[in-house]
Amino acid sequence: MNVSPAFFAELVSVAELIVSESGNPVGFDAERWVAEWLELPHPALGGNKPADLVSTDHGKALVRNLLAQQQSSAYA
Repeated sequence: MNVSPAFFAELVSVAELIVSESGNPVGFDAERWVAEWLELPHPALGGNKPADLVSTDHGKALVRNLLAQQQSSAYA
């Protein structure tokens, strides 16, 4: 995975916040979930994996926004 530790930690924090606000955080392993999510192709990214886009600031912004949109399931 080509994700910097700082950016990974940021994504984990976002995932934890989403689950605490909208789900059941009991037993949720945010680090594992984010690691798996980063490696899955996503239609909102043109079929690319989020991990493939994080080498640029623009790509990180796309990935950060996509993760935030998971809470509402609204993809822009």
